[in-house]
Amino acid sequence: MFKAILRAVIIGIAVIPLGSCDDMLPGPNQTNYSLFSDGSQRRIDKRLKHDNWGVPYYISKDIVFQLSAKIYRRSLNATQIQQLIPDSLAISDQKTLEIDVDKGKLYFAANNHIYSCSFSGTDMINLSRYEEGAFSSPALSDCRNYLTAIRSGSILSLNLLTGEWIELEGPTEVVYAVYVESTDEYFYFAKESNSSEMALWRFMPDTQASTMIMKLVCESGFNFSFSASPDRRYFALQSKDHNPDITYGENLLIYDRQNGLIQQIDNCFTYAFDNNSRRFYFSRQKFGLADLNYIDLQSGATTLVWDGYISQTSFSYSINRINLRADGLHMFISGYTGYRFNDYSKGSYLCTK
Repeated sequence: MFKAILRAVIIGIAVIPLGSCDDMLPGPNQTNYSLFSDGSQRRIDKRLKHDNWGVPYYISKDIVFQLSAKIYRRSLNATQIQQLIPDSLAISDQKTLEIDVDKGKLYFAANNHIYSCSFSGTDMINLSRYEEGAFSSPALSDCRNYLTAIRSGSILSLNLLTGEWIELEGPTEVVYAVYVESTDEYFYFAKESNSSEMALWRFMPDTQASTMIMKLVCESGFNFSFSASPDRRYFALQSKDHNPDITYGENLLIYDRQNGLIQQIDNCFTYAFDNNSRRFYFSRQKFGLADLNYIDLQSGATTLVWDGYISQTSFSYSINRINLRADGLHMFISGYTGYRFNDYSKGSYLCTK
């Protein structure tokens, strides 16, 4: 545990010119689109993509964060980008940037510690500076008063109001965890003894007992995707297989902790919860096309957003990223485009680009 009083450190902001979009394409085969959440006004749009600046997080047209070895901030149409953290800090967990949109705060792991700062990069605080070991995977609780992190496969929980850390006894091999304040329980994803398995567990602090909820196996090795909805009601677990051209999941499981139901989606490429925890967007392979859908998390109804059709000779072959704006009304997607050629002397065939 450490004392609650922490000193904020104000940092300067570096301004770096952006290169051209074409210079930072993630690969020659990517196609990037923007569209509204109902599927309207879809168009090719390269303003938001996973490039040299890192994984994008779409807050608004004026605020986009990108996570790599540093954290950067820009607008959608910016020609410059701001470095939010000082050169003395290096991001040690490049898969996790926890964002509290309402409070305008970021939580991240750098130099193996957990830090927080404002959207402008000010009020930089090392939240784990009195603790030892390598921290990763910061995650806010449902009421945003606690923050969990992982250290050497164990769960640590920080009371953001008092500054006290506790380490949970029992769970091991954990890769990601969240605390649900409203019901006083933890949910965590952990590796099984077989490295090709991943499971979601529930941990009850009062009984110190863990219960397995669901588990998936990845035939090609340890390659999984997992997340929790912002309100911490829903949990998604996906096993993924690798292909030189596309990545898609054998199975995707969604767990609702309030009613205990588990829903399965097969042949899923990628997915995303919206920030309001009302919709779950996903793309799957159907009839040879990669479509885009969402599940209304209240009613359970599935709505088709885009069927993947582009033209008579082209179609969406895979979608590997969905970036929803924080208000849930707009998004960017990226993936591969397939082309159909009709040569009656040779028959029809497909290629991808």
